[in-house]
Amino acid sequence: MEVAYLEAVYKKDNFALASQYYYSEKEGVDSTDLFGLKGNISFGKASFVAAYTTTGDEYVHAGLGNGADFAYTGSPILSYTYSANSDAYKFGASYVVIPALNVGVSYVFDDRKDTEISYASATADYTFSGAVDGLNVAVLYEEAGKDSDDNEFRLNVTYPF
Repeated sequence: MEVAYLEAVYKKDNFALASQYYYSEKEGVDSTDLFGLKGNISFGKASFVAAYTTTGDEYVHAGLGNGADFAYTGSPILSYTYSANSDAYKFGASYVVIPALNVGVSYVFDDRKDTEISYASATADYTFSGAVDGLNVAVLYEEAGKDSDDNEFRLNVTYPF
């Protein structure tokens, strides 16, 4: 399997624009690609994102074990915007309540050749200090709609050693 990834980012003060390109080729399968655009803007403690990705006529292989899952329109849990003939859009917002507590929401709409799927998500995470410095607890909830009927809740606990 051959996979290539390119990204270009422009940042100025509280604004950023980015573009991405994936190329994948797998033995016995035609090569294909993904192209994405993303804009971010921040106002104080609030941040907003809008993104778009489009794929070619074949499934895009993002890398080994999805470890390279960088599509701008990915949602926190359920979405997978690498399907063939996909045009996906993402809108999101996040807010730093206090330096250790962040909350966010996002909405992804993925228009595939034969299917339309939406993903609405809400997240919150808190990073502890003191005796358990660096311990992070994150709560994630996501609900899929349109041609999908799925939802998932996750509790992620991480600690750096």
